[in-house]
Order: sequence, then structure tokens, then C-alpha cells
Amino acid sequence: MANIVYLVGAGFSKSLEKPGKPIPLMLDFVSVMADYLHDDIILTTMVELEIAGLYEWKSDRALQIAQNGYKDVQSWTTKTRSEFRRALKDRPRESVEMLLERSDRYLRMNFRYAINRFFYLIEWDLNWYPLDRFIDRQFQGADSHTFVSFNYDLLLDRSIEKHSTDWNVQNGYGFEIEYFLDEEPPPSKDGFVDLVKAKPLPVEPPAKVSILKPHGSLNWLGIERIPFQYGPGGTLFEDRPPIVFLRAPGEIGYFGSRDALKKVSVGAGCGLSVEPYIVPPVAAAKSQSPVFMSQVRRSEEEAITSADEIYLIGWSLPETDKDQESLIRCAVRNRECPVSSLTVVNLGAGPAYFRRIAEVFGVDASSMKVCNDGFGTFVDTL
Repeated sequence: MANIVYLVGAGFSKSLEKPGKPIPLMLDFVSVMADYLHDDIILTTMVELEIAGLYEWKSDRALQIAQNGYKDVQSWTTKTRSEFRRALKDRPRESVEMLLERSDRYLRMNFRYAINRFFYLIEWDLNWYPLDRFIDRQFQGADSHTFVSFNYDLLLDRSIEKHSTDWNVQNGYGFEIEYFLDEEPPPSKDGFVDLVKAKPLPVEPPAKVSILKPHGSLNWLGIERIPFQYGPGGTLFEDRPPIVFLRAPGEIGYFGSRDALKKVSVGAGCGLSVEPYIVPPVAAAKSQSPVFMSQVRRSEEEAITSADEIYLIGWSLPETDKDQESLIRCAVRNRECPVSSLTVVNLGAGPAYFRRIAEVFGVDASSMKVCNDGFGTFVDTL
């Protein structure tokens, strides 16, 4: 039985987008979010980002529009939204992860909700064909599969959930999840948020397929420390598993609110404060991660150390993610023999990228299997 490891990044999700419903990469996140300013939650967050002055490249026009209308974004006309969209798209592109890192606690929290809202609006309206075909093909054998997803979204999770009985949400993320929510409370009244009761998640047999998410996931609601504490990655969370959100019993999905899930009761305890658990890839943030994320990192390192085959799909191994690069190099050093099969799927990457991948994984560049024409083309050639 072969141990197969897949490392997937933003280019993987991008490959599934439909015309008119773009999915962002790390560097075009703001530009793509600007296409969704018809939604008041996303518009509010884009206005907050502008007023906070977090962008490296300042836009007097975008700031003027944001300052003139921040008190009542719901009343913005289609023309004003269009002008703000144009100003955001004209700005040079900046990394969403750097914006998250520069944000204060309040803005970072709202930015997380906006990212979740973005994928909630798209939901499952995607080009599923290449992913479903790939998953079906890979799962035909009796191999062991470990997916390492650096994406916050649930696209890979959803496909695996549909196509494999060997994965479950209770322990398939590399740690055991105890509680779930499958409903959202009504909008808050007079500033008060209704308490939502979390339900125990039934214990499942150990998953044979794993989805490891080192940067967190939009369906994980991390439990905040009380009193609130903050670190380089933002809010600090309790050393306990997150609560998972399910659109329906046993079915993963996104929630639609901006902050309606702030108070959750677990067991006989009083209300806990929660927020989406997504973390920018900076080493300082990882050093303050909860215990369950240490389990994820350990499982990832073990999987790479023992892998017979490794696939990199749409992942750039960004220079900013020194933590991941260090983990991979350590896992490669601990291997008994070099990686025998390394397949790299990207879209229009230059020679320097492929040379760097070969060096990090300790293989000869000429031995890699390369597809540089996108995930869809790669699947068609299988």
C-alpha cells in the first residue's frame, strides 16, 4: 500500500472557478473581493480595511469614498459601489496574508468573517469536474491518502466528503472534534447576540483519509481565551479543539453571518466566544497555536517523511511561509530514502519555482513530473 501525500494551495481552488465567480489567489484577494461589493458584509470589511490604512500602496480615491460612506454602507448606491470597486482594482496587488498580519484584533476578526462570507456566497457553484475526477481516480486503489491544504476554503473537503467513506469530520482533520453547530442564530438585537448551543459530535471510526490544514479552516470556530489575549497571529485560542460548523447534520459548509456566532454554549458551560480559526503563515503565530494545531503539524511531518508519492497542486511554497519550508526540509532529512515520485502541478510558473521545489524536497529537478498548464489540463492527461 502506497502512502500518497498531496500539498494543495490557492492555485488549486482557483482552477475550479466558474466564469463570473472568481476565486482569489494570495496576491489578488482584495481585487477579487472587490467583485463582491454588492454584499454589505464584504463591503463593510473593505471599507474598514481602507480606513485602517493597512495597504502599502495608498489610494486617495478609495480612502475618500470609504470615509464618506463608512457610517451607513447599506445605503451605498450601485454607482458608489462601482467607483469603490474601481479604486480597489486599480491599486497594486498586495498579499492578503500580509494584510491579515498588519490588522489589529478587531479588524482581523472581521476580515476572517468576510473571507468566510465570500466563499459562502460562491457556496458550491464551481467547476467540480476536474477535482471529482481526480479524487475518484486516486481513491480507486487501497492507498493511504493525506491531503495537506494551505487553503482556508472547503472545496477539497467537500469533494472528499462526497467521494470517500474513509473520511469523517470528527477525526479526519488530524485531531478529534467534540462539538458542532448546524444552525445560525437570528441577527442580534440591541447589540445582544443570542446564545447558540453546540451539540456533541458522534464518535467515528478512525479516518483512513486525512485532511490537514496548517493555516486553519473556515468551518473551524476557535474558542477564544477569556480574558481576551492577542499574539502575532491575532486572537489567542484555548488549548481545545475548535467547534465545527455543519450546514446540515454531517455535511460541512460555510455560515453566512458576520458575527452572529460569537457566543456558543458547550455542555453545561456558559457562553464561549468563538471566531473562524484561520491563521496567517508566520512562524511567530504558529508558536502560539493551540495543541490541536501541533497535532496537525506533527501529522504533516510524519506523512511527508513516510510518503511514497507526493503531489504539489497549485501551491507556490511562498517565501513568506518559512515555517512550512522548515517543516518540509526537516521531514525530508528524516526520510530513510529520497522521495521517489514528486508531481508538481502549477500554471505558468517559471524555472526558478521548479528548481526551488526540487531543492526543498531533495530531488533532482529532471526527475520531477511537471504539469505547468493548470490542474484541469493535468487531470485530462491522466
